[in-house]
Amino acid sequence: MESLYSLLIIILPIGLLLWWMKKKKDGTSGVGQIKKRHEGDEVWKTIKDFLKSNDEKGKEIVESYVAKRPDPFAINKSLPKEEQKKQKIEIEKLKKEEKEKKLKLKKEGKKYIKDKPRELYVVLFVTRNPKTKVEDKARAIECEVKNVRRQGSTSKKDFEKKIIILGERNYEKESEWILPIKNAEEIKIKKEYEKQQKRKKNNPINIIKNKRKESIEKDPVKLEKYNKKMKLKKQKKLEKEIREKAKWDKKEKVAKVKK
Repeated sequence: MESLYSLLIIILPIGLLLWWMKKKKDGTSGVGQIKKRHEGDEVWKTIKDFLKSNDEKGKEIVESYVAKRPDPFAINKSLPKEEQKKQKIEIEKLKKEEKEKKLKLKKEGKKYIKDKPRELYVVLFVTRNPKTKVEDKARAIECEVKNVRRQGSTSKKDFEKKIIILGERNYEKESEWILPIKNAEEIKIKKEYEKQQKRKKNNPINIIKNKRKESIEKDPVKLEKYNKKMKLKKQKKLEKEIREKAKWDKKEKVAKVKK
């Protein structure tokens, strides 16, 4: 496991960065809700490349969660009040340290240069053996999104976004600040879902539909007719989809012949 902490730097091409910056759902704060990932997902590909660099080819990604590393001098208002208080104390401590550093450098005749802001993300993920289905310990990797000159281009303005994997980080340490964000987000999503369900339930059209359904379920003859009707409806929908697919396949073949 010690080899996993090596700082292997991999440059990965990236098309869209919306997932990394989405506030959600997708995540935001840069956070994304914990869920299973699929091929084509930039985070999925990033984890896969990291595993490849650590000779862990073939491992399955069970789940992942990404969070943008927050500005150390900013309070995350989406967190509970207690967590915000902790952040405030930590910010005051950092400001004091920075002030002391400035004074020290001034006495030495040196100039204080503040670090440039960086777009950093931490990905928490769990993998498993595809054969035994045994899960590995949860891990964390840090990535940076950077503007880099497009390969082969000489133009000063021709840049593209790329994800650079900076290496593995301590999961316990990173989860200390990520999990409160995740929990706050999940509570928010749950509340929103409950509101939507309530609105849906109180919708006059749905109330009428539910009453009609309840009435049908009480009568076996009506229920049998209803089930047959729904089955026929699904069959017609399926047949329509098959026809549409055949139509498009035919158009594609014609287009290929013309080429």
